[in-house]
Amino acid sequence: MSALKRTVLLAAFFAFDSLIAFAQHNFPPTDDSYVGQNDCVTNYGTDQRLRTRNRFGGGGSEHWEVDTAIKFKLWSIPQGTTIISARLNLYYYANWDNNPIGRNLPLYRLLSDWGEDTLTWCNLPERAPTESASSVVPRSFGWMSWDVTADVQDFVNRSSPNYGWFLTDPVPYSNYNIPQTWWYSKEHADHRPYLEVVIAGDNRAPVAEAGDTYGGSVGQSMTFDASQSHDPDPGDYIAGYRWDWNNDGTWDTGWLENPVIMYSYDSTYHGQLKLEVRDSHDATGIDSARVDISVVSGTQVPDEQIVTDYSLMQNFPNPFNAVTTILFDLPNAGYISLCLFDALGREVAVLEEDNLQAGSHRVTFDGSNLATGMYFCRLRSGSFADTKKMLLVK
Repeated sequence: MSALKRTVLLAAFFAFDSLIAFAQHNFPPTDDSYVGQNDCVTNYGTDQRLRTRNRFGGGGSEHWEVDTAIKFKLWSIPQGTTIISARLNLYYYANWDNNPIGRNLPLYRLLSDWGEDTLTWCNLPERAPTESASSVVPRSFGWMSWDVTADVQDFVNRSSPNYGWFLTDPVPYSNYNIPQTWWYSKEHADHRPYLEVVIAGDNRAPVAEAGDTYGGSVGQSMTFDASQSHDPDPGDYIAGYRWDWNNDGTWDTGWLENPVIMYSYDSTYHGQLKLEVRDSHDATGIDSARVDISVVSGTQVPDEQIVTDYSLMQNFPNPFNAVTTILFDLPNAGYISLCLFDALGREVAVLEEDNLQAGSHRVTFDGSNLATGMYFCRLRSGSFADTKKMLLVK
């Protein structure tokens, strides 16, 4: 679930009169980039990734360091405001060479100004001598968080200049293929970095978690689970859940106490559902999830369910380990190619190559023989082509 769906995004130039109307404040970065020791003059400010890697490798080499810099504007918060909490959040989506699980990644203040369009290893500002926060790379992909409450309080008090932070991997690695940790940058389409700031007196909105992707067939009873929804305020709890199955603006259920519900669709549907949760102080949060409901193979398709457009749906589950399902629609019979590629563009699997009838189709893929990482599923049929990202996690 993207950070923008979890809370209202607050632009840094909003007046504070508007700011106090929100329960939780998410600031987007103004600048983010990474720098590489072995390529001193290259700028990566437009890259969709942020990365870290330790400098030491096998054979005694020590020129492989990669670090990340990130900065936020906080001038919309009045000087002297009490900061209850502040957390820097980055979405960990991939690793490279070796798995960095368990590596402790510290964050340091930067001591002079910089810009993402000019930052390189050669002009990287000095960092503070002591770390501000640290976070351990988790076993699974997802959000990582650094507690920067003390730093943000200093920035708001104007007692320290705000030049952002420097993220590094300081633990030497004595072998070849030094682990790399990858996060999405602000240039990516979703899961962008954000700084979550909570101000004194705020009642934070609950976090709705509708799930990632649901898939099934017409008439199939399916389980929809919102049990990962939670309230960030101590003592508060989720008091109710309600669902809009077709995301049409009409709530199909009343407020329910149970986060888990069974439901079956009576026709094909490829779109979003919406979940709203309400906490014990009546604050609300909203999330959505992808739903792909197809006709079971061999079932006669009613006229209103005839496929009229090409479509490649997102695989489910995603991330997956190690089996996932891929759905696609063909408005016309013809030859199709459904293939899987790795992050380097190499074809690693052919999922389907055949002449298929028009209609909805389902392919099950087993990635047991592939390594953890990002893959790309591409469907081609005639002049149509579409690609979806698939994340394999073992």
